[in-house]
Amino acid sequence: MQPRDYINGHELFVVMGVLTLGLIVSRPAIVAPALNLDAVGAPPLWPMLFITIACGAISGFHSLVASGTTSKQISREDHALGIGYGGMLLEGMLATK
Repeated sequence: MQPRDYINGHELFVVMGVLTLGLIVSRPAIVAPALNLDAVGAPPLWPMLFITIACGAISGFHSLVASGTTSKQISREDHALGIGYGGMLLEGMLATK
């Protein structure tokens, strides 16, 4: 990893801490139901499901090929399939949460 990557990591932790502190101090009211099956003006679920899956697939593939460290961390080339597929599934699950 390059030194700039460590600096970016420190920046992310500092910003995450500041945002968490801001949420604790401001205590905003969260008005969002856990499940709303009859949302007025919401798009239909059926086409959005495919967009979510495609987003996960693109992100999983992007995380595999765009990282310069993935090729250095795997021992065999066929391990990349499991990493890309796992990234796709995790990104899809993250997108639906």
